[in-house]
Amino acid sequence: MVWDEFESVVTNADVLGLLFTWQALPRRNADLPHVDDFALHREPVAEPVRQYAPKVMVLDALDDGDFQYVHYGVEISRHSQINMTGKRVSEFGGVLASFFLDCYRSVQVQRRPVYTLHYSDRASSVFTWERLILPLQRADGGMSLVVYNQPLEMRAHLLDAVLDGSRDAILALRRVVGEVPGRTDWMVLVANKTMSELAGAGTAKIEGRPVAQALPRWHALGFADLCERALANAHAVEEERFIAAHPTLDGEGRWFSVYCAPLQEGCLVRLSDITEAKVREQQLEKRVAERTEELSNMLALLKRSQEELVDSEKLASLGSLVAGVSHELNTPIGNVLMLSSTLQDRVAEFSDIANGAGLKRADLQKFLSFLGEVSALQVGTIRKAADLITSFKQVAVDQTSQRRRDFLLHHVVEDVLNTLGPTMKKSSAVQIRNAVPPGIGCDGFPGPLGQVITNLVQNSLTHGFVGAPDDAIALQATHDAATGWVHLQVMDNGVGMELGVKSRIFDPFFTTRLGQGGSGLGLAISHRIVTSLMGGKLTVESTPGQGSCFTVAFPAKAPSQL
Repeated sequence: MVWDEFESVVTNADVLGLLFTWQALPRRNADLPHVDDFALHREPVAEPVRQYAPKVMVLDALDDGDFQYVHYGVEISRHSQINMTGKRVSEFGGVLASFFLDCYRSVQVQRRPVYTLHYSDRASSVFTWERLILPLQRADGGMSLVVYNQPLEMRAHLLDAVLDGSRDAILALRRVVGEVPGRTDWMVLVANKTMSELAGAGTAKIEGRPVAQALPRWHALGFADLCERALANAHAVEEERFIAAHPTLDGEGRWFSVYCAPLQEGCLVRLSDITEAKVREQQLEKRVAERTEELSNMLALLKRSQEELVDSEKLASLGSLVAGVSHELNTPIGNVLMLSSTLQDRVAEFSDIANGAGLKRADLQKFLSFLGEVSALQVGTIRKAADLITSFKQVAVDQTSQRRRDFLLHHVVEDVLNTLGPTMKKSSAVQIRNAVPPGIGCDGFPGPLGQVITNLVQNSLTHGFVGAPDDAIALQATHDAATGWVHLQVMDNGVGMELGVKSRIFDPFFTTRLGQGGSGLGLAISHRIVTSLMGGKLTVESTPGQGSCFTVAFPAKAPSQL
């Protein structure tokens, strides 16, 4: 530290007094005061510096670079518990000797006072030492050093107050050589009041003993092993949370967080009681589990509701088909009834003629011709009704079940359009064309696919047209042999959709015709069927004024599980 900075930094009166005394001493034709003028190590000590004698050391610089203590103050001896008078600094050994020698040699080279603060852990206590080193000239040309060395007042008793005031249990451990060769043990150097209470013993019974002996119940927490890992990991601080109950003084199980920080030749261990936090965590986990179960039940309910909506939509679709088919069957059945009644009357007339004496060849030929005409009309009418019933039966069976079978896509589309025919005749003049190639075979679920086709066609009929004379819907499909996927397109030349409508078209209950025949479920259910049951994708492309195109892409062989 530069001389001008001393007064602004140093507040210790002894340090400042020594500095001023050193500065006021005569120089005797040298740049340093003479050691004889200080004479701290000689009797009688000069009055100006007598008061400092117990707190200072005097060292002579030796030719080999070492320093020898010629005076060692009694207060320094009391704090450090040693007396180095007549000994060399190098006799400290290790890091401590190197530290002192570096400081003293620096002063020897700079030939000016040096003020430092440093730490010492001697006698298992930690001190902050305040040190002032003053260089002096000897008569033989060598140098002596006066070293003021005093522990600051913020020392062990303050440290003890901080440790004992902590709610956490705190230990300072030092690694020592164990009784078993090649094995190291951990010795308790310091234990605070909380640790003593947890251990059920006084501090004196814990400190200075191996962990396994001093803390037999707590040793099982494994903090000794944690200390080994902390030191092994490049002296990095490591924190571990041990989820294990341990008996306390009241015999209850507790939870502790064990924190270990490596120190020189040892570790600082902190045991934090986290039982209340763990209880709260367990309660929270319980609440989360209960809430998760509630949400799972709600999700299951929603799934059941969705399935019921799908079934309702199926039944509603079938109801519409039944009404249309019933209306369509009414005409052929009425015609057959009328032909049968006419035939019955003609048979009665012919019977009367045959029973009389006036039967002629011409009457017989006329009756047979009538029978042929009526029979042909009846067969044609009944066949038409039978075809309609067959299509309806297949669609009805498929749409009310998820039976898997082999089918031709063209036939499924044709059956669906046949059953939709009566409904379309009543509500629209839109032309529908089946352009699906006849050779596309599939292994899957024709019923759900038929429902998707029904929903897509009905969506176009309900939302896509405004009554133009050329309104039309076309269904076409392609099969990609390389991927095994089928792409079925349902296209119309209607009004198309705005971007905002298209982005929500598959949302449940979204419709632009609420209260006008639109439920908002048809396309949502279709999307679910295609993506879940069929393992495919349902997309839409639409431009306002240019119609819409729905593409149902699905594997020709439906997946067995999704």
